[in-house]
Amino acid sequence: MKITHPEQYDFVMRGGKFDSEGMWVPANGGLGFKFVIDWLNENGNLNIRY
Repeated sequence: MKITHPEQYDFVMRGGKFDSEGMWVPANGGLGFKFVIDWLNENGNLNIRY
């Protein structure tokens, strides 16, 4: 996706924030999957590359 659809990839990976209840939500012009993948890699002992 990073190579074939760079604009969509950028939207999916950037952005995101915690809301007032501590939930991760899409924000700032993106979905924030980079944060989610980083968290899974650190806490789930996974090796997801982006």
